[in-house]
Amino acid sequence: MFAPVREGQEHPHWLTYYRVSGIENVVERGKAEGAKVYQPAFTMPDVGKIAVLADPQGAAFALFEHLPKS
Repeated sequence: MFAPVREGQEHPHWLTYYRVSGIENVVERGKAEGAKVYQPAFTMPDVGKIAVLADPQGAAFALFEHLPKS
């Protein structure tokens, strides 16, 4: 059973991550196809790169590129 959202509370949300190679190129292709970039690719040390976009209908999603440990 789910509890109702109370006044002042955030609505539940989720974000799907897609694993990609060459994240900067994928972001640029997404922009060319009409995606909106909410967060350009950034590096999380010892983890990988992440970017957050939305498709032309507004559905948000994230891209993830694994970086090998140095």
